[in-house]
Amino acid sequence: MAIETRKEKMDHMFALMEEVRVLVGRLEEHEDIAPAIRQLNYRVDELKKELTLNKYELEKDREESNIIETS
Repeated sequence: MAIETRKEKMDHMFALMEEVRVLVGRLEEHEDIAPAIRQLNYRVDELKKELTLNKYELEKDREESNIIETS
């Protein structure tokens, strides 16, 4: 399922943020969910960036990230 519109991205981001909130509340019972919380937070950050940057800036940022990762 591709997220196409700005509204869909925002809805998805808010749903992920709510899921993080719920999982953080369960951390004491289930310490093994910490990596999942980190990954969800990373995805929220990605969506925030996508919503902030225009298409040109986003492509440039991704290219720079790829250069750093391969170095």
